[in-house]
Amino acid sequence: MATIIACFKWVVDEAYIRRGSSGELDFSAVDYKISDYDRNAIEEAVRLKDAVGGSVIALTVGVPEATKGVKDALSRGTDQCYFIADPSFQGSGTRQTAKILADVIRNRVGPFRPDPLREGSSDLYAQQVGPRLAENLGIPAFPSYRKSAWTGIR
Repeated sequence: MATIIACFKWVVDEAYIRRGSSGELDFSAVDYKISDYDRNAIEEAVRLKDAVGGSVIALTVGVPEATKGVKDALSRGTDQCYFIADPSFQGSGTRQTAKILADVIRNRVGPFRPDPLREGSSDLYAQQVGPRLAENLGIPAFPSYRKSAWTGIR
């Protein structure tokens, strides 16, 4: 049976960003959400599970305050969620995030058949974690315009 991995990022919900009195962006009342692209990836992973069987593991890296992301990912039909949390992850770059994700996949999830499909996250849209993750795992990376996040199948 296939195990499908859907990585996601917990990001600022842009609907809550306001403009301050002097024109600067005010983030004081923002809420957070799973990136829109990553919500699509989780949905696609669950659909794939329904079609071929197996299970879906959601995986994220973040600060301890982002635990609502785990509940959100589980409520979308994933079977498990790995949340690697540390206060030092605040503002971490794509290189560090990809390394942590790769370590978790290697040490907790195990072998899998790769299907890298990451487009970007809805906050920075740097499009770097997916290719860097693939590099760390020694698997091919290629862009996909039909799906919107990195998934792996073992």
